[in-house]
Amino acid sequence: MSRYGFNVGDVEIVVGWDNPTQTFFGQTEVDGESVIDTMIGMGRFDIKCTYALEQAIGFSIPNEIQMKLIEDVANAQPQTPLQATVSKMRKEML
Repeated sequence: MSRYGFNVGDVEIVVGWDNPTQTFFGQTEVDGESVIDTMIGMGRFDIKCTYALEQAIGFSIPNEIQMKLIEDVANAQPQTPLQATVSKMRKEML
């Protein structure tokens, strides 16, 4: 899993790649209170998916972090059989 943090004003934002679930995630906090906690997994993990993550969290992700996210996906290890099963179950529930 990767995690990259940045701030916009008083909002703390963390985005990253979660390899076991094969999703990007985004979390925002204001004054230590969680505001948004989301996961994005569209089946294609490219720059368009990072734009969807931006829309979900409501903030632009700096370009250098977007590039790191795409690199994380490109360098990701294959899911284990258990991770694949859990991912499939999670997608079926959504």
